[in-house]
Amino acid sequence: MSRSVADVVQVEIEFGIDAPVATVWEALCESPGEWWPNDFFVTSKPVSMKMEAWPGGRLYETGEDGEGLLWATINCVVPEQSLHFIGYIYPPFGGPCLSLVHIRLEKAKSGTQFFLTDHLIGRVGDASEESLQSGWKLVFGGGLKAWVER
Repeated sequence: MSRSVADVVQVEIEFGIDAPVATVWEALCESPGEWWPNDFFVTSKPVSMKMEAWPGGRLYETGEDGEGLLWATINCVVPEQSLHFIGYIYPPFGGPCLSLVHIRLEKAKSGTQFFLTDHLIGRVGDASEESLQSGWKLVFGGGLKAWVER
């Protein structure tokens, strides 16, 4: 039997969004399928991305022909302030590991300040931190921010 010790990687991103907190929250929770970047869908023929923004809810995508992927389970919600979710990263997407994500929104002078912290716990490769940081920047900075500010 071989044993390995779990590694932990922490990634943080922060950026401003030129829109009120309520608008950002609504887009984040109610319409992720509108802004989720196409390159970040996992199913071969994606149909939708949905978030059920309540404890025990899901962040998931569906595809044609019954395909789907549960990205995460929502753990904690404080409306228009913060959202925690727990995801699982399975091989061949990396891992196996657990992803603990915390998103926080704060009112700022010119709109909303967006904060994301993700902790990966498990089998984490050398490139995981950089890949995770650039991925979340593309999803939320390139996807959510760009869609809300359009």
